[in-house]
Amino acid sequence: MPHQPAPASYLPTVAGGAAVVHGAMTAPVVPAQLIPAPRHALADPEQALRLLHQRWVTVVDGCLETELECGDGEPVDTLRTAWARALEHSGEVKAQLDAHAGEPVHDQLTERHLLRLAQAAGLLRPGHTPREGLEEVERVLATVAPAHTEKPGWFARQWRRVEEDRLVREARGGW
Repeated sequence: MPHQPAPASYLPTVAGGAAVVHGAMTAPVVPAQLIPAPRHALADPEQALRLLHQRWVTVVDGCLETELECGDGEPVDTLRTAWARALEHSGEVKAQLDAHAGEPVHDQLTERHLLRLAQAAGLLRPGHTPREGLEEVERVLATVAPAHTEKPGWFARQWRRVEEDRLVREARGGW
């Protein structure tokens, strides 16, 4: 049986500050300013910096993984492309992170991440110190600018929708 959306009568609506479900009034809706902030929003500055760094690392590592799977270039070129895509997607996160440059926690986290990237790209060679690999990956990444991928136009978006519908129909056995 194909997945069908729930009827509108199952969805809560807001009426006069209270949620209405199937015509019955339930508990009042809590205004947004009274909802407690998430734990990480109340963290100390060091923890907030670590969370910001984790966001950036997640984006970079995801882009690198995608480029390693789909790309066919040299590992250093793959690293450049992944870094450019990460800057395109989350340049504001990187800018916020760079504002903390010089702080011990930032520098330590960044160094560890760059060493992992150097290892993934083959820039940590036998006989070289980690410092040499770190300097080499910093030189490679210093020249990278954000990627500017072309956004699909109207026709490409429509064609994709038609293709998705066709693939879904085929998967359902022609329905």
